[in-house]
Amino acid sequence: MEMVVYPLKSWWKTCSNEYAYARKYITNTNVLILYECLKISAEMVDTIELICRKVRNCQLFFGGLHIIFAGDIYQLPPVANELIGDDGSFCIF
Repeated sequence: MEMVVYPLKSWWKTCSNEYAYARKYITNTNVLILYECLKISAEMVDTIELICRKVRNCQLFFGGLHIIFAGDIYQLPPVANELIGDDGSFCIF
């Protein structure tokens, strides 16, 4: 199972069936594992958090999901994406 998170913070509002599978997974899961989390930028973690909160209609962090962060701190830093204003800063440190 692979889930793609788009950098648009409002994709969850669309009525398109294109995102129905993602909304279904977010709604029906209890645990979100962010593997290799040190490669995920702070901006992307904020986007994932907002999407989970909105899709699950819950104001708790990550929509009340249990979050497991896993990664190796000695690997490469996150990749910046200047198109969306993501400077590539670490989400954990």
